[in-house]
Amino acid sequence: NCTFRSEKHMIATTETKTVRHAYSAKNGSLASWLFWICLLLISGIVALFVSSSIGKAAFLFFLLLPFVSLLLCKAVKRHLAVSIALPVSSSKGISVTGTITLSNTGTVYCRKVTVLFSVYNQLTGETTHYDVLLSAPSHGSVTTSFSFKSSRCGMLEFSASRAQLYDWFGLFSANTPLAYSKTMMILPETFATEFLVSLPYSEQSSEENKNQQKGVEDPAEIYAFREYTSGDPVRMIHWKLSAKRGVPILKEISRPISRTLLLFWKKVPNITAEATDALAESFSSSAISLAAQGIPFMIGWEDSAVLYFEPILSERSVFSAISLAMRHGPQKESKTTAETVFTTYAKVLWFSGTYPFDYEPFLPKDSTVFLCSTTTQATGSCFTIQFNPDETKEIFR
Repeated sequence: NCTFRSEKHMIATTETKTVRHAYSAKNGSLASWLFWICLLLISGIVALFVSSSIGKAAFLFFLLLPFVSLLLCKAVKRHLAVSIALPVSSSKGISVTGTITLSNTGTVYCRKVTVLFSVYNQLTGETTHYDVLLSAPSHGSVTTSFSFKSSRCGMLEFSASRAQLYDWFGLFSANTPLAYSKTMMILPETFATEFLVSLPYSEQSSEENKNQQKGVEDPAEIYAFREYTSGDPVRMIHWKLSAKRGVPILKEISRPISRTLLLFWKKVPNITAEATDALAESFSSSAISLAAQGIPFMIGWEDSAVLYFEPILSERSVFSAISLAMRHGPQKESKTTAETVFTTYAKVLWFSGTYPFDYEPFLPKDSTVFLCSTTTQATGSCFTIQFNPDETKEIFR
């Protein structure tokens, strides 16, 4: 018996919509209380008109049963464990079936246990809460299935937060915390699109192209000189010039352009879930299109002010990179900053819900901004294509 309470937290507002269905995990439904009171009345009447002690014993039994069974349930709390089984991935709008298993290593049987867990979309910030009604057999486990459907793509995180153990009549409950999480990917709905990209630099040349804006650690060509600061590599010190000036002088070297095209997605917290979903689909569709055309490029994204980058070496690697971009906080992160990254590319295709005013000085002049926003058209030096979530496919086609 699985029901849910849907609480979708829209990132752009503080509005919370709550819908409850069928079973609610509150202490004691009206039917349970009426049933218990009827038993007490019947056993009390029997005790008054029957001189035997059986009537009195029955009355005391039904009176104390909820409290005794609740005490026994509290003894079971530390013996409970939960696990959730899910498919690795699914698509938007498709009903997905999962299973939840409640294990009890204790000796006390608990007739009614409600496991509460939430489904959090790491990409859009939406949360749905589920209540699953189970039992906890002595030294055993119970498995039940539940179904759900996601209208947004992203990495879903299933987290079991707590369990409520009820007495035999369901009048009172005791809570116990649970710690279990499971993830599942809802794939973006990609669509056919084609980019005609002209790049001023070619990776196929026998000589590596040099970036004329910034340098790093290639001893082939000196870009500039500056004073040494703490943390700089000692091997890059220009000793003759340092001796002449009397202070350590560092040589900066011209950096080869390893990838001439960057497909970048800047995640921002102040847009709606619909806009985030549309950006994920347009970003993924564009990456698949570029990979199918054999155009070498790099995928990048910014999440919580941290930059991440994944090279696209084949059509197969693009799906792995998209999966990482859909997550929140992957393990592999770049230690570089915007100033040292974006200037190494000849062209940047920028996807976001806000115009990149802060990054504009570091973007190549030949860059395109794909802006999913319903606000006033942003003005900047980069060529901008603005679209609404409901017209994403038409714009990109």
